[in-house]
Amino acid sequence: MRFFLIFSFIFFLTSCESEKADMNINLQKIKFLNRNFPIPKSYKRISVDDYIKKIKDSLGRDAYTEREIQRFKGLNRIGGLVEIFADTLNHENSITFHPNNYFKMSKEMQHIYTSMLEDAFDVDYETYGIKYEKIESTFLDYGLAEIIKVKFKKDFNEFSHYFTHYVVSHNLRSFGVIVNNKENIDYQSIFDTYKL
Repeated sequence: MRFFLIFSFIFFLTSCESEKADMNINLQKIKFLNRNFPIPKSYKRISVDDYIKKIKDSLGRDAYTEREIQRFKGLNRIGGLVEIFADTLNHENSITFHPNNYFKMSKEMQHIYTSMLEDAFDVDYETYGIKYEKIESTFLDYGLAEIIKVKFKKDFNEFSHYFTHYVVSHNLRSFGVIVNNKENIDYQSIFDTYKL
């Protein structure tokens, strides 16, 4: 009887937490993947051009904002396949989905990819004065997907931001997800639908 009560209480707490988490997300369809992902409710879909305009209009133009504008212009060259969700509570926070050429993920690829990012960020430091500090580099096996996760802290003058890049391979297809925010939240849970 005691075991049943303990189990019931734990189940109740778990279901309450699950409902609470569900209340804070919306399932959003990523068109080029034809798949839904759980995105925080405060994040709304926005075009690349409109997001660039928001960056230009709301922040003082400095080397950091110039770099962000260049980054999103680079994504824009991919065409209509890039999908951005910007936080309505703080537009500097965003989640971006973009297509990638397929390649098989592995721990070896994780090291190669992390090294490539670090090399690119060295150029950013020299060109824009943005300093990157690596916080995490991980290979995740998510049952149905293989994921490389690389997280950096970006510093420019007194401004700090967190940048997490995921490269996902699933079903002979690869794509990237870039999470940018000030609060150091990497939203790894958006991939939970790949878990078995």
